[in-house]
Amino acid sequence: MGLDGGTTATRSDILRGASWALNTAEASRSTRGGCIGSNFVHKGETVERAVARTSAWSSCALTGAELSAARGVCACRLGRLYDKQTIVEFILGKLGKFTTKESTFMVANVLGDEEKSKATRHLRSAKDFFDVHPTQSKDGDGFECPIRGVKATSGVDFVAMRPCGCVLSAAAVKAVAGGRDTATAKTCPACDAPSSSEHPLPINSEDPDVLRALRAACEQIHEVEALAEQEARKKRHKKHRRDRATDEPQPKRLSTTAAQSSSSRE
Repeated sequence: MGLDGGTTATRSDILRGASWALNTAEASRSTRGGCIGSNFVHKGETVERAVARTSAWSSCALTGAELSAARGVCACRLGRLYDKQTIVEFILGKLGKFTTKESTFMVANVLGDEEKSKATRHLRSAKDFFDVHPTQSKDGDGFECPIRGVKATSGVDFVAMRPCGCVLSAAAVKAVAGGRDTATAKTCPACDAPSSSEHPLPINSEDPDVLRALRAACEQIHEVEALAEQEARKKRHKKHRRDRATDEPQPKRLSTTAAQSSSSRE
């Protein structure tokens, strides 16, 4: 997305932009290059980080396909973005239910790759993601905050409100919360929907501490779900045994009077 309004920015495009910035900052007028002027100040951001950020906001984290608000976008518990149809087909595929030939190949490619398989290990069921609604920027180049108009790829923190799924800059949510933490916001600044007890989900966060906290919370939820499923399995097993015992024919027992008459005849 970007560039001419219908393509995805590639690594080469961003490298070309970085080279242009370096060239225009050069003090020398020579066309053969020269030394960088002492007045040049580096932006403090690596090209790799810019490429990763652009990719995270424009491409499905599972397949790399272009994200589209019209097609539907989902976020996992770690704040990564996915094409809705793709993630649904992936979850069904992990359960052995394949909808199309393409989805079969997609699941096989992901699970067959050690790195991709590890990166998607937290995606176990439909409970692990929810619908989000990023706002298309006015110039059609990516997503932006509907309140402040800041681009999602600008490097500022973005969150998804729950349960409505509106994607906003964290600063816009904090403003509604009176300058406090985003978790204290009682309504969504974009749609005025009441916030749930769950905190707003950081989207594509680059903060290692935030990512560690999200992963720890995800693992804790999975542990609770696993224990609940184990208890449910035990209850189903006990019920199955009771039902089998009820359905099996019981041996006929002689009444006390019949047993006494039988013994007297003997």
